[in-house]
Order: sequence, then structure tokens, then C-alpha cells
Amino acid sequence: MHRMTISKLSPRMLVEVGYACLKVDYNDQNLLNTIGNAILCKDEIDLNSQELGNLAACFSRTEVTSSEMVLRIVCDKVQSMDRDSLCLQSVADVAGAMSMAQHLKVASPTMLSLVAKLAISKINEARPEDVKDILLGLDHLDLSDNLWNELLIAYKPFFFQHSQDLREVNRTKICKIYEQSGIAIEQLGY
Repeated sequence: MHRMTISKLSPRMLVEVGYACLKVDYNDQNLLNTIGNAILCKDEIDLNSQELGNLAACFSRTEVTSSEMVLRIVCDKVQSMDRDSLCLQSVADVAGAMSMAQHLKVASPTMLSLVAKLAISKINEARPEDVKDILLGLDHLDLSDNLWNELLIAYKPFFFQHSQDLREVNRTKICKIYEQSGIAIEQLGY
């Protein structure tokens, strides 16, 4: 797709292109940066919670020059959205981008706390992928010990429920998170 064509796409379509590339593991930093810059040039960035989560996911793994501003927009919009309009899948995608956002210094402690609290409040929507994204996405962030332990305890039964649906490498990483936090997960044999 030509850069001029990309810049004419709506923010929703730009997110769709970026998310499609992410899902097929097509890692083109120039394309990602072009998408980010095209989004930043839009007068109005009206995205629903799923689109906002998808946008966060696009910029969660790779740092390009537009990453800081795009993730700042994600953080600002999440903080201003009606909490009921955010589904756990979107929260999980945003959680996955918080490490990059924290690295770029655009995720405030308030934002990190909000994402963790949203993840806890929407836990009944958890799918295996959400459990993985929440636990791995929020690990190593600047969360208070109390909030982190509250999240781990809340997700423990869902991790048990979905652990066999996770890849072994992710299951092992999550078990190590619980072990390092001092929360026993003996039911899984770890």
C-alpha cells in the first residue's frame, strides 16, 4: 500500500491495517511509523474501545518515532472513556502496550493503576488470551505491591481455568510471576 494512500485512510482503517499486520506477524517498522504518523495527522481520532485496544496492540512491541505520541493518545482516550464501554479484550490489549508506554514515559502511575483496576473489574469476561495478556502485560510495571497482588489473586482461578489453553512458554512465564510474588499455584504442579 502506498504511503499517500495510507494517509487518506480513516483512523479506523489505519488501525485495521496495523492490526492485520500485527496478527500475521508482518513486522514493517516503516509501515507502522507511516500508520502512526497518519493517525497523528487526523483532526479527529474517534475510536471505540476495541479499535483503541487494537491500536495499542500495534504499538506494543516495536518502537518507532510515532510510538510515543500514539501511545499518549491511547492513554488519554482510555482514561477519558466510560469504563462500561471498555471490554476486557481491549483492556488486555492496552495492558500489553503499557510496558512500551512506560518506557516512553507516557503511562502515568494513574494510567497503570487504571488498567490494573479495569482488568480486575472485568475479570469475568476473561478468555485465555486475555489472562495471558493481562498477566504478562502488567508484569514489571510500576504498580503498587498491593494492587499487583490483588490482580494476581483475582486472576489465579482464571489462570487455572485457562492454563492448558496457553502455550507452554507463556504458562511457564506466568507461573514464575506467581512464584516470585509468593502466591502458591500448587494446583498446576509448579
